[in-house]
Amino acid sequence: MSLLTHFPGPVENGAKVMGDKTIRVVIVDDHPVVRKGIESFIEDEGDFSIVGEAANVPEALIVLEEARPDVAVVDICLDNSAQGLELLKIMRDLFPGIRVLILSMYDEMIYAERAQLLGARGYLQKNKGPKMIVEAIKEIMNGGTFFSPREVGEKGTVLNNRPLDEREKLIIASLTNRELEIFQLFGEGFETNDIARRLSLSKHTVDSHRKNIKEKLKISKNNELVMIAAQWVMNNLKQVF
Repeated sequence: MSLLTHFPGPVENGAKVMGDKTIRVVIVDDHPVVRKGIESFIEDEGDFSIVGEAANVPEALIVLEEARPDVAVVDICLDNSAQGLELLKIMRDLFPGIRVLILSMYDEMIYAERAQLLGARGYLQKNKGPKMIVEAIKEIMNGGTFFSPREVGEKGTVLNNRPLDEREKLIIASLTNRELEIFQLFGEGFETNDIARRLSLSKHTVDSHRKNIKEKLKISKNNELVMIAAQWVMNNLKQVF
């Protein structure tokens, strides 16, 4: 059975499998400039070789199957949603031996613990810079993990260097990965039909998730949900790379 049956979506011409050196790395990011920037910095390190790159989940599955890297550096936000988590789930089943470092524009408090539970060995915000990516990969390859103790496992109380309010704590603690993804997309201005197409879900499924989100956050009206989600996006989901 084709790997692509695990995750529907377009396969672009951006998927590449490359040469070999020591620590074999695949980069999964939907921004070509970001991929090239990471690739350039890592290639300057004598112990590393970029053996593949991909822009989305279907491409990543092809490259991972062909290249079998030691480490995959995966952006959590692919195709404008948190599909990096979906890739993590698939990799946990198909490629358990590949270590994963998650890169993200999102604060660690939002997704790091979720990524760790899905098998990621590290989580790094993009604004930490490429040098930190190299350090994280080395730590992961040495058998360690690369998470901030303040953010993961201790249920911290700050987000983007400010205290969490009660609603933000509730959002982080109560929403599932898919619910948080849909909540954020509502906050970015997407309509139900747009979200359904983007995530390859039915409109009914998105409506069901929206109902669950409203119940968990104690919201009664759809427009109130959109306003709260928009504020969440404005406060927390800043582009950092």
